Amino acid sequence: GKAALAASPTQDVVDWYETQNGLYTKDDNSYDPQNPYINRDPRFYNNILYNGVHWPNGLTGDTLELYYEDVAGGLTAKDRCYDRNALPQSITGYLTRKFWPEGISHGQVAGQVDCIVPAVWFRVSEAYLNYAEAAYEASGRSNIDAQFPASATYTAKSAINKIRNRVGMPDVNAMYLNNPDFIEKIRNERAVEFCFEDGHRWWDIRRWYIAHEEDVRTVHIMMLKGTNDLANHPTGFIFSVEQYETVKVFEDRHYLYPLNHDFVAIHDEFDQNPGW
Repeated sequence: GKAALAASPTQDVVDWYETQNGLYTKDDNSYDPQNPYINRDPRFYNNILYNGVHWPNGLTGDTLELYYEDVAGGLTAKDRCYDRNALPQSITGYLTRKFWPEGISHGQVAGQVDCIVPAVWFRVSEAYLNYAEAAYEASGRSNIDAQFPASATYTAKSAINKIRNRVGMPDVNAMYLNNPDFIEKIRNERAVEFCFEDGHRWWDIRRWYIAHEEDVRTVHIMMLKGTNDLANHPTGFIFSVEQYETVKVFEDRHYLYPLNHDFVAIHDEFDQNPGW
């Protein structure tokens, strides 16, 4: 449907993807925030569409224009959200590539093709990542080489590296192997590997009890403004990250759904879930 083709990943999602050096962009001295889409985790290119990327979608052009202002100051980007009747469109500076077959468009006669995208309920990657998290948590977040049972082929760390190596990423960098901080690396690997799949992220942040935290609820977008200063801005755009005007609402009570009030009223001992 239209909503699926117009899905706009946030800058927060893009920041999950390390550089090819195996470092978060904030930790990699070679990362250039004015040329941010080079030398990233290969899964970034599989999952995210960004300004200037070649993407034949059956429309009038095959290059996505996801800036908000061109070099002349005009709002002319054909794929940014200025004409809500046109698709694709973005409100964050990004579009979702995963599950969008190349060459498929929607809402346009030219290039409109029916397609089937298989629904994957469980991937081998999930078995590895579920094991890594369970083994590390079982160790009390104290042993990145935890194995359960002791005869297991993989440790928490090696299971994560198995997934990373599969796509050409290096092993988890030594700076992220600290206890108990390694849990954040496990969680980030899940976010990257399962990006846009089957609601994984939604259920993960709930079970980790972080959905209410401010940094999880705050949304950032990428703003791109055209420039002729190619010495400092090699893509021809000035990149600036800005907070979106909306902060998602998720309160402590939202971890549990409200019970039917008629059921709660049957017995005094039948309490409503907290906050409802």
